[in-house]
Amino acid sequence: MTVAPIKRLRPLLTPQEIREATIRDYTRAAERAGVTVDARAIERQAVADCNTADRYNAANPAPSAVQVSKVRAAEKAKRAARRASVYADAGLEVVAPMQSTPQIVRTAHLPCETDTRWMLARGRAKRIMEGTAAHADPFVATRTATVPDLAYRLMRIYADFATRNIPRRPGDEANPFANLKPGDTARVLQRLVEDVCDASSGRLGPWFVPK
Repeated sequence: MTVAPIKRLRPLLTPQEIREATIRDYTRAAERAGVTVDARAIERQAVADCNTADRYNAANPAPSAVQVSKVRAAEKAKRAARRASVYADAGLEVVAPMQSTPQIVRTAHLPCETDTRWMLARGRAKRIMEGTAAHADPFVATRTATVPDLAYRLMRIYADFATRNIPRRPGDEANPFANLKPGDTARVLQRLVEDVCDASSGRLGPWFVPK
């Protein structure tokens, strides 16, 4: 069975095209409803409806593209102002993306061969997290990890670290990384991860033995 290709729709540009399309649609609607098709009556109704639509459009002109753009820009500015107000109440300043400089926390993102203690801590954290499942709920995901409760603690630490620049809602638990400079963020991150490593020593053995 060969299916005829669907013709590409094109806009109706002239009053004559709109009139003919309206008559065609009214005729098809009458045929589908099983009503006797009176071509002259349908044409009169189509012309009357087109005239009504023309009068309405003349009395209510559609906004121009420039007007629509201005309205959208105004709404965007209002939303930005409300957002800035919320951040200001939290002690934060909104900066345009192109005017900000990413703050790289070296402890989290760069190699750590020069810091043996941090290298070992990251290795222990990786061992604790082994077996973690792919699940949207961190608690469920860590139930299959080597040490489930400590894996969940590590997931919480990472979540706090990743959202350190997002203000918390009133009543939420405080973020230990909030409002810290990169150097201080690195130190807090290492301290929290090492605390988890220390807690794993009873089950996985010591993770750091000073020479």
